Amino acid sequence: MSKSISEIKIEFEQAGEQQWEALCQEYETDSRTGVKNLTARYRKKQQALVQERERLEVMKTFERKYADYSFICGIDEAGRGPLAGPVVAGAVILPKDCEILYLNDSKKLSAAKREELYDEIMEKAVAAAVGMASPARIDEINILQATYEAMREAISKLAVEPGILLNDAVTIPEMIIPQVPIIKGDAKSVSIAAASILAKVTRDRLMVEYDKVHLFLPMGEGFLERGQKVNIVEIEGFRIAFGICYDLRFPEMFRKLALKTVDLFLVAAEWPKERYDALINLAAARAIENQCYLLLSNRVGKDCFRESFAGASGLYGPWGPIVFSYDEGAFGGEINLNDLKAAREALNVFDERVEGVDF
Repeated sequence: MSKSISEIKIEFEQAGEQQWEALCQEYETDSRTGVKNLTARYRKKQQALVQERERLEVMKTFERKYADYSFICGIDEAGRGPLAGPVVAGAVILPKDCEILYLNDSKKLSAAKREELYDEIMEKAVAAAVGMASPARIDEINILQATYEAMREAISKLAVEPGILLNDAVTIPEMIIPQVPIIKGDAKSVSIAAASILAKVTRDRLMVEYDKVHLFLPMGEGFLERGQKVNIVEIEGFRIAFGICYDLRFPEMFRKLALKTVDLFLVAAEWPKERYDALINLAAARAIENQCYLLLSNRVGKDCFRESFAGASGLYGPWGPIVFSYDEGAFGGEINLNDLKAAREALNVFDERVEGVDF
């Protein structure tokens, strides 16, 4: 009795790439349309993999050229073009016999594919590291020098010392290791491509888009599209979520995020001076009721309509305000996960809240 098409499909799905050809030959005389489609699909997948490996061989040209060096390190960056955020450099040393299919310039890959390849790179690399220069550092020394600094940091953090550097386009000052700058190197070298993915994914995890959920209709925001999701990012152990201005008036949004173990809310606002009291009270309430930190950045000065804004940016904690700034400029305050944990243990509002009551 012949196998059903579903059974043959499962057989293909469970088979390894090396078994596809044998299965295609076994079923190539089967006259059923479904089986013919299956064998045709896997023949096509085989051909695509052949072409992909041929492409990768071309991308290993520089690695073969400098094969006498024990450790070849690819260097690339992410963040030189964007207007916000840090510049991040990646440094990756791959094994000489390493195969990572679909490795390419990070800009040519989808976010999902970059994430997938990032995990494979980290698993297979001999060594991999990132360096970073903050926006403040970029302003201080300029973007190019900040990029060099991030690259040197990434190289210094590698578990082994490279024998040679394959760089995407640049020559890094103050390096004694031999360097080869390659124009559009992230598309020509597997090592640089891997570094570009490492840098891009690391930076993307720090840079998150947030579309305002609650639109302020009295200010004519009704034409805007309402945000549907609040992303949560993790930086140095802190789980961070975002809000914009009018969002502060909606405690349920902050409570839902706090229940997802958010530690810090970052809120940007354009709150007028006449509602200053409401602003600081709402910010304090959102932090206190959710036993978390909240960093509020509010506009200062006047706009073209002579509307005055409150300033009153501040850092709030689970017990209330920590530090305020009423003027344009930077201010600082300390946040600590241990302090947050102590506050939550002292007054455990999450475990003690009552649900399901018909008020």
